Amino acid sequence: MSGGKYALFAVLVVIISTAALLATFLAGDLYFHYKLQAKGMYNIWGYRGSSVGPKKKGEFRIAVLGGSSALGYGTPLGHSFPANLERAFNKNPRRKGGPESYKIVNLAWNNEGAHSYIHTLKDYTYLDYDAVIIYTGYNDLGGKNLAVFRHKSPIFRLTGYLPLLPTMMLDKAKTLQFGLGIGEINLGKRRTNFTPSVMDQTKATALNIGGQIALSLEEQLGGLTNPGQIKIMAGDTDCGERWTFYCSEIKPALHFALNNGLPVAIVTQPYISDKHVEQQKTLVNMLRRRYGDNPRLLHINLGRAVDLKDRKLSFDGMHLTSRGNEIISKNLIAPLTRFFARAS
Repeated sequence: MSGGKYALFAVLVVIISTAALLATFLAGDLYFHYKLQAKGMYNIWGYRGSSVGPKKKGEFRIAVLGGSSALGYGTPLGHSFPANLERAFNKNPRRKGGPESYKIVNLAWNNEGAHSYIHTLKDYTYLDYDAVIIYTGYNDLGGKNLAVFRHKSPIFRLTGYLPLLPTMMLDKAKTLQFGLGIGEINLGKRRTNFTPSVMDQTKATALNIGGQIALSLEEQLGGLTNPGQIKIMAGDTDCGERWTFYCSEIKPALHFALNNGLPVAIVTQPYISDKHVEQQKTLVNMLRRRYGDNPRLLHINLGRAVDLKDRKLSFDGMHLTSRGNEIISKNLIAPLTRFFARAS
């Protein structure tokens, strides 16, 4: 074989081998996605549940941002608060001139906080959402949270497809500990893998895991006393030194949505600690100073909606059971219905 032919043959071998490896990787990743989605996890586009297509005529589409609490950690598919809220919206009588149907896309991701919101909104603009709900607080209590899992993937940014197989291969020992899952709840020295089927385990096992998480959370965040007595300290910046990063990361997401004419509802999660109460009071003060009575911005405080110490409502002192998520959606449906009708 001549040198030229040998070089051509070598190039073809490399191309074919690379194509075969890519095809094998893609097949494996698609199978992994299939297994995850069957367990109520992420689809190939990186959000929970089935993929949504183009909007139907008369459909009002809502994007939900947040961390594992918004995602529905510990509950089967259809039991998160966004899923409950979607059903509640579609049960309401149709207002004259209002939407014919509602679709909520759960864009939450485990461990992500305010830093991720602007990236998520931009990465999913193709979904053509009409409004945004930000369920916020917990994941920014520990300092600067820079988690933004999906946006770090160049494949996801270029194509919208989220490859998960590399993550599984790098962290399979952890992600398979309690079942298929991606990521983990960060609890300082204690960690537990993320899976939406924790409560599918035996009751004793689930309660044991939840109890360990609850103890770790209280060790790190402190307890919850009387929210009405928590005072905030005035600072030189919008949110004072302690919460400057949190507020500064909320603003880009708000500006992006509001500048695009989208109504935004910021929801305070059920109070978990005095630190959380302080954080949210500071956030509300910032919103009032910066945005005043902007008709496209609404804050809903669900701090007292659920007692996180009630194991029928929260199995680990942070994440809600199916019943807890139902309570959240019931507290949201009326104010959101009025808000979206007025702001849209």
